[in-house]
Amino acid sequence: MPVPQLTPSGLLPPGIYDCTLADIREAFGSPTTTPRRQEIHSALLAAVADPLLDDLVDHILIDGSYVTSNPQPHDVDVIFALRPLAFARLGPAANRGIPWALSAIRVLAGRTSPIIEGRHAVHGFPLPMRSQVYQTFLDWFQRERDGVTVKGILRVGIK
Repeated sequence: MPVPQLTPSGLLPPGIYDCTLADIREAFGSPTTTPRRQEIHSALLAAVADPLLDDLVDHILIDGSYVTSNPQPHDVDVIFALRPLAFARLGPAANRGIPWALSAIRVLAGRTSPIIEGRHAVHGFPLPMRSQVYQTFLDWFQRERDGVTVKGILRVGIK
């Protein structure tokens, strides 16, 4: 399903919209958009395409000023929905200092994304799917900063 038209206030209409990264690029990061939008989209693609995440992430949920009508968005916020047992694999490996786990955690948190005006382009939130904290963030992502205005988010399946 393609990305829906934005509301008059520049937000996605309420709901969760399944789409592809190509749909997102067309709507928010195509060559006809601002250079900042294109840079943020490139950072998003790099983050989700990292092979370290192949066995860890089921899907991503996308929010942030990138998925609004703002021509100069600050960043893209991404919930990385972790597959069952992903934390069980990551945690012990990271605690032992195993490089692949430490690298995966950096990617999931967005700490490897480019910095634009002092901020990382991608802000990542690695959360176990269907957990309480996942649901809390899912609800949070679907509200504006005022805590009242409901808006939509995008969901992309990963491999």
